Amino acid sequence: LWPADINDLESIQRGLKQINPAKVFHLAAFVNPERSLDLLEQAIEVNIKGTLTLLRALEGSMIDCFINVGTCEEYGQNTAPFDESQRESAVSPYSTSKISATHFCQMVRKLTGLPIITVRPFLTYGPYENSKRLIPSLIRACLNGEPEFHMTAGEQTREFNYVSDVVEGILQASLHKELAGEILNIGNGQERNIVDVARLVVKLTGARTALKTGALAYRIGETSHFYSSTEKYRKLLNPPPAISLEDGLRLTIDWHKKHSMENSKNAIVAKADTSGE
Repeated sequence: LWPADINDLESIQRGLKQINPAKVFHLAAFVNPERSLDLLEQAIEVNIKGTLTLLRALEGSMIDCFINVGTCEEYGQNTAPFDESQRESAVSPYSTSKISATHFCQMVRKLTGLPIITVRPFLTYGPYENSKRLIPSLIRACLNGEPEFHMTAGEQTREFNYVSDVVEGILQASLHKELAGEILNIGNGQERNIVDVARLVVKLTGARTALKTGALAYRIGETSHFYSSTEKYRKLLNPPPAISLEDGLRLTIDWHKKHSMENSKNAIVAKADTSGE
């Protein structure tokens, strides 16, 4: 590990000199999709300026591939399924900054020849996700035996990709230098109602948690249908079959169970260590 500030050109250059990478996967980002102007400064500093700092640090390098990890949020309120030829539609400081980063990457590619590929992963879930998003939040509520879980009506649709499928897609993209300059969706394109996914989580955990649909309002500018067109992805990369939602959720639930048990054991040890006995 080489800890560094994404906007500190010298520290990035020092790290790159020691690493001498063949490929660069750029996932550093400020990720907050809320529709709030209060997030503008952080989004610009990290997602736009940070990306440009990293690209400047790579000037003159002989890397085989630079993967700019964009986001499905760049499509905003377009008509689904989203395909790579659609004009982006900014809906938040986050999506706007990621769109800008994509355009800057394309510009740098044309000016310098740096082999940059932009991938846009669609909604991803799996182990180690501890965010407030639906799947990890609902799994925690179910495993903790909470009687109710408040959510929106859940009529909107999304696609859900198990994390290893997304990782595999990104890795496969990095093996195709001829795709430099391209934008590529990474996803399975399977549209699902949010409420159906929530019900499946409750079923697989065996919990008695009641889903209070409609208890939360939709966020401003909520998109009704949000899923990818996978035609280009499958044509160019021919990915293996995706892990089914049910199997992926089982793996994720198992991880949360194990993680929760480990946390409980650690809490007991910490309590014993500080007891003074």
